[in-house]
Amino acid sequence: MTTAAVTDGRNARSRRTRHAVVDALLALLREGNPRPTAREIAARAEVSLRSVYVHFDDLDDLFLTAARRHFVLVSGLFVEVPDTGPLRVRAETWMRMNSRIFEEFGPVHRAAVLQEPFSPTLARMLVAARAGSRAEIERIKARAESERDLLRQRVRCAH
Repeated sequence: MTTAAVTDGRNARSRRTRHAVVDALLALLREGNPRPTAREIAARAEVSLRSVYVHFDDLDDLFLTAARRHFVLVSGLFVEVPDTGPLRVRAETWMRMNSRIFEEFGPVHRAAVLQEPFSPTLARMLVAARAGSRAEIERIKARAESERDLLRQRVRCAH
């Protein structure tokens, strides 16, 4: 076996362990454990406690990695809310999307909010996510207001 093959095997094993630890943390969070210990995470991932700290500097580093993965998973649930059509339909589309996201990832979000005061990086991630949500609401609202104003102008012109 060549040195490159051994190195590639080690890298692959390292990636698998790292993914298993992140997956274990996310699973524990989804099951309602908002602050699992490193020991609980290691047990769930079926790795040693030492492996958790070999692959992550500390639990904050692990939580940040899990938060990044969580945001990638959540982004797959986003649906483009149309700019046109009845406001009710657009609002319902937005609410269904957010409801699905919350049902799927609510426990992970609650755990992130608990961790937020202790992690400036996680806090910045959550601030950015909240700003994105607000911007989407404002976009839908602005379009609805524009349509309302246009309808009022048409009504005035008709009289």
